[in-house]
Amino acid sequence: MTTTPDLTDARYRDPGLGIGDRVEDLLERMTLDEKLAQLGCVWSAQLVNNEAFSPDAAERQMANGTGHVTRVAASTGLRAVGLADFHNDIQRWLVDHTRLGIPAVIHEESTAGFCARDATQFPQAIGLAATWNPGLIGEIGSVIRTQMMAVGARHTLAPVLDIGRDPRWGRVEETYGEDPELAGQIGVAYVRAVQGGGNATDLAAGVVCTGKHFLGYGLPDGGLNHGPVQLGPREMREVFAEPFAAAIRHAGLASIMNSYSSVDGLACAGSASILTGLLRQELGFEGTVVADYFAVDLLRTHHRLSADKGGAAVAALNAGLDMELPTADCYGAPLRERIDAGDIDMETVDTSVHRVLTQKFALGLFDHPTVDATIAAHSFGRDADRLLARRAAAEAVVILTNDGVLPLQAGVSRIAVIGPCANDVRLTQGDYHYPAHLEIIYGNAHADFLPSGGGAFAPGPYFPDTVTPLAALRDVFPHAEIVHERGCGILADADDPTSEAAALDAAVRAAVGAEVAIVCVGGMSGLVPPATTGEARDAADLTLTGHQRQLVERVTATGTPTVVVVMSGRIHA
Repeated sequence: MTTTPDLTDARYRDPGLGIGDRVEDLLERMTLDEKLAQLGCVWSAQLVNNEAFSPDAAERQMANGTGHVTRVAASTGLRAVGLADFHNDIQRWLVDHTRLGIPAVIHEESTAGFCARDATQFPQAIGLAATWNPGLIGEIGSVIRTQMMAVGARHTLAPVLDIGRDPRWGRVEETYGEDPELAGQIGVAYVRAVQGGGNATDLAAGVVCTGKHFLGYGLPDGGLNHGPVQLGPREMREVFAEPFAAAIRHAGLASIMNSYSSVDGLACAGSASILTGLLRQELGFEGTVVADYFAVDLLRTHHRLSADKGGAAVAALNAGLDMELPTADCYGAPLRERIDAGDIDMETVDTSVHRVLTQKFALGLFDHPTVDATIAAHSFGRDADRLLARRAAAEAVVILTNDGVLPLQAGVSRIAVIGPCANDVRLTQGDYHYPAHLEIIYGNAHADFLPSGGGAFAPGPYFPDTVTPLAALRDVFPHAEIVHERGCGILADADDPTSEAAALDAAVRAAVGAEVAIVCVGGMSGLVPPATTGEARDAADLTLTGHQRQLVERVTATGTPTVVVVMSGRIHA
């Protein structure tokens, strides 16, 4: 176990000093290995043994400290008290058992609500933008901040500030849409609320926001995730960089994440002209730049800019990418070897370490590394937050056409509720909602690159309390006869076409005998098959998948007044 030195004269431990003085004092005391540890991460599940925090595992993974701990809530089934306890175990170990006692930042996801069990889930980002209501987004951000801080999570990998210009791209749903002015206003409201109104160096009452993905990620060739982006300098700045610029100018955005893509042949994670020239020098960004997961090594495997991990690390760090997520892979031993060989200046390393430490001091982690776990659950399950989520969902609804069917008449006596999305809680989830996001662990047999714990750490599925369209209609029209027919699935069942045909026929019969038909269609949002939209779930066209288009056509052809509701899906123009 690491021996703690005598730190009685350590100025960085004096809360009465300014952040700059504390950072300089600490930086002077650090070894190279301790500095590199601050530029990397540790997966939370790597700190678990026998369903509990493991000091032995911590010693193996964090002997020199760590910059971040990667996703506890968004990788487990822990509830609020369990999250707070586990976070506290991590921080106490780092403070008590590493040489300098530097606490970690625990980062999470919160695109549409804190991605945690029992946390309030709000409409997906594209729905939040559809409200055109920055004030509402501010209220939502305050809930996210409160719930994250209650369990000790102080950095979120949100919001997504990409401009979505190709609807085939699966991640459009995570964006605020195609308009830079709207995306900027919604993004500013989100960042102000989640960061607590403070700027990049005044975060003691807030959670660091990460604007992502810098830059141009929403216009990939062919709509394909990771696809190259072709942008001229004016459009790059006035359209795609503008939401980021607004969040920096008006909300003190404290963190930025790189895009996986290349822009005009420059891989963003390794481009100094993008991460330093444009971001820092032109836009005035002063916070930390963190890597999208595995993006540093993608400079080697995808962009082919380096023959090895060490070269990828040098390219990224020189470009201005301060921290490697989700683990210290290229920024670990490979970077250390390149430093020893003189391939990168120590001044570059120190600059990034300085930024990371400055943010930790700004968050107040050195003075208050733990939280009160006994009250953590008080910030979850609140009626006011549920009502806010309901209001946000109502404001997010967009009516494209209305031939007089809406609003439904109070005296309607027979309603047909049809479609695969009518009564499936899973299909109400966006890809970064909990638990849909956790399918990358519990629902994907090939996700060995994502560690997971067992027992209390098992990630689910655990669905939040959700009202489906069918349940809502039964509640609003208690005296009406409501007939439900699924009609078809999100995807066609190639193994049982006879059953699919019978289900379509049953849906049509239900519509014929009804006063009004509500047809709920769409997609399954997620990150792994059989999801049809979401990260890495791109599309060749915008047609409804499976037999859903046929379902809509056959029901509307009956002549029964019909309302078509599209949920988590792409709309054919």
